[in-house]
Amino acid sequence: MRELDVLDTRDWLTIASILTELVQYPANELDEATRMLLERLGGVLGAACSVGILCHRRAEPVADGVPDPLHGWRPVHLSVYGELLEQMQSASKEWMSGDPGQIADGLAAPFLQHAGQVRCHRQIDLYPDQEAYRQSRGYQLDQTMGIVDVLVGGRPIAVNMEMALVFYSLDASFSEHDRALVLATLQGLAPTCERYAQSLGLLPGQQRLSPRERETLSYLLQDMSEKEVARSMNVQPATVHEYVTAVYRKLNVSSRAELMALWLT
Repeated sequence: MRELDVLDTRDWLTIASILTELVQYPANELDEATRMLLERLGGVLGAACSVGILCHRRAEPVADGVPDPLHGWRPVHLSVYGELLEQMQSASKEWMSGDPGQIADGLAAPFLQHAGQVRCHRQIDLYPDQEAYRQSRGYQLDQTMGIVDVLVGGRPIAVNMEMALVFYSLDASFSEHDRALVLATLQGLAPTCERYAQSLGLLPGQQRLSPRERETLSYLLQDMSEKEVARSMNVQPATVHEYVTAVYRKLNVSSRAELMALWLT
């Protein structure tokens, strides 16, 4: 990719360091791995806040003859890191629960038009008509938090699943170099993104695990027996068995061996 020509040896070493550190995280620590990715990459970019968003594509509904403004895509899980943590978490809850038109009123709609490919865009790339962008709800929300510029990258995980990384700056615009750095990092994130979606139950079954089911999964991946899991979670073995059954069902496996194989492939 010619757009990566702006990166030098130091940039590639930084990317390699981040990707190498990511693959060293065990399956039960993928939340921490995601936090590290957002922190490290956001720090390199000078971003005040970094957000990871898992998006799932449903059937593309048409209401009253009007196509879905998000092309069927919906945010299903967010991870936030940085200075704007509290404000961004509050805004994210409102954003995720909003109607498609509300979510699309900003950078989301033009970004998701290019779903299915590894990509990275600055705010101005997605919305060249800056005057029109200033009328959007997304821009107005950014203004309340003092955000100057936004950089958003994405990569497909499956046909109907994507991971987006969004970075927010409070004091300067992102550069072409910043964009290339995120784009190159995204090229190497396929294994981590897939494992992260699996840890939430979004792959392969696409049924999200509850917090307790996710906790159970983390113990199962440490090869703990159901009795050991029950002691660690301070619940009855029968309750753990219910969690295990739900995990197997949602991940489309029928045994511990199949579960482990899912994570090793």
